[in-house]
This record gives sequence, structure tokens and C-alpha cells, in this order.
Amino acid sequence: MHSSIRTALALSILLPASASLALAQSEPAHPLLVDAAWLVDNHHRPDVVIVHVARDTAAFRKGQLPDARLLPVGDILVERDGVPNLLPEPAALEETVRGLGIASGDHVVLYGDMGGLAPARAFVTLDYLGHERVSLLDGGIDGWRAAGGRTLLGEAPSVAEGDFRARVRSERVVDAEWVRERLGDPSMALIDARPADYYHGREQGSMARAGHIPGAENRFWQEDFDENGRLLGDAELAARYAEAGASTDRTVVLYCGTGVQASHAYFVARHLGYDDVRIYDGSMAEWGTLPPEEYPVLAGGDGAGPR
Repeated sequence: MHSSIRTALALSILLPASASLALAQSEPAHPLLVDAAWLVDNHHRPDVVIVHVARDTAAFRKGQLPDARLLPVGDILVERDGVPNLLPEPAALEETVRGLGIASGDHVVLYGDMGGLAPARAFVTLDYLGHERVSLLDGGIDGWRAAGGRTLLGEAPSVAEGDFRARVRSERVVDAEWVRERLGDPSMALIDARPADYYHGREQGSMARAGHIPGAENRFWQEDFDENGRLLGDAELAARYAEAGASTDRTVVLYCGTGVQASHAYFVARHLGYDDVRIYDGSMAEWGTLPPEEYPVLAGGDGAGPR
């Protein structure tokens, strides 16, 4: 859960200025992160919709929260021009959200598979569509079980179509040209959410070129959890993101290989209260295929040359 403003101010003497500023942002109208205790107290409310974001139906059947609705993660990913895992068109996404029975005023609570990446990707999707009441369940289904919550086996419930209407926030998603035009711009904090070996180019995977976008700092998304699979405390997260260049007076842009790992870092940045957070959806899967003279890639240390 968010630390209170009072706690944030007390911590400000211990944190870098940019980190304490993020923590001191006004509390949102709803929490972006909720824990199992909150959900126990609130899941029966008619405006709370629990969504399990799963790889597929089989993953959902292995265990889900009571009343959870199924969102296959493939329904919010599409390949376009050879670039995988992009956001589908808003009209298609709006139809998908309506199919979950979601109304525009509902508070959607997300949890699911892929170590937290699947619900984080759904958070990005709903944030992009302008839905203001979206939260992630801290610790996911394991956190729910640890708190004594029961889980069910079986099929997804049938629900009536919701009246959700998208109010697309196109500024939340940026493309390669947008990033290229701002390389070296001190008003942008570019953060690579991949493991360090991919950032430094020691591993290439399926990317066309190994390394990172010039000016990017590395902040591996999995390092944002504690040993129990819950998010680190706000103060620690804010300090770590500040070290990666995030601040309230900069545009914080997240990317990774195909935009999925960056989705969790995007959530964390939003949770911390940074004002201007964006995701480069095409990420290295797109950037690495573009002309190297215009879209350079750096590998190794700071002095390494482009690829």
C-alpha cells in the first residue's frame, strides 16, 4: 500500500530529493496497490471487479480468487509489422474490457501469471484506455493464499457485457521516433527494465542487436520485489528509481525487450507518483531493427560504441 504523506515527509530527509518528491505526491482517489487484507474487506463491493490475467484458460483453472474474471493476456497483445506484444487498437481493447463485464466506474483489481507481468500489462492497457480505478494485488494469488484467502478451481464465470468507454491517453505510449528525437534530452529519464546482461549486451536473445538505447539506465523489474513476492516499500523503491534517473520534473520512459517487462516498471513508477510516465511499447524488438545511424544501440560500459 502507499505510504502516507506524513511518512513520506519524514523519510524525505533520508532520500534523494527526486525520490522524496515522488513519495510526497498526493494520495490518489484509489490505491494503485492493494493487499490481501484490503481485498478481503472490499471484494464483495458491487463496484469491485477482480480480474485474473492468465496465459490461457488452463492456467486460470489451476486456481483463481472467488468471483475472478479471466483475461487471457493474449487478448491485450498483438504483433504489428513484425514487432510482438504491442497494444491492440483502442476499439479492440475497449471490446475486450467490456467483455469482462467492466463498467466505467468500476474499481478493477488485477492479479495473475508470469510473475506479475501479466497483470502489469493489463494495468498499462487500462491506464492507456483512461480507466482511472485500477489496482494490482500485492503478492498476487500467493499473497492472497498466505493471508488465508481461499481459491477456487474451475471455469471463468459468465458475465454480462459492461458499459466501459475508453478515454484513450495516447501520451502514455510512445514510439521509436518519439524516443529518438529526445535522445540526450535531460527532461527524459529513460529506463531499461531488462536484466543487466541484456542491457549491457552480454546477452542478445531474440533481439536484432544486443545492448541498450543510448542514455538509458538499467532497473531490472524483478528487483522491485521482496523475498515474498511483494513490492518493496515505497521509500526503497523511490530511492532506487531516483538512482535510475526518475524524478517528478522529468518524463519517465520505460522499455525492455518487447514492452512486457517494462509494463511492471511502468506500474511501479505510477505507483510511486511520478507525474509523467510513458512506455515505449515497441522496445528493443522494434528499435534494434531500425537504421543504426538513426537508432543506435550501445553495448558494454558507458564508453562502448554503437551497434
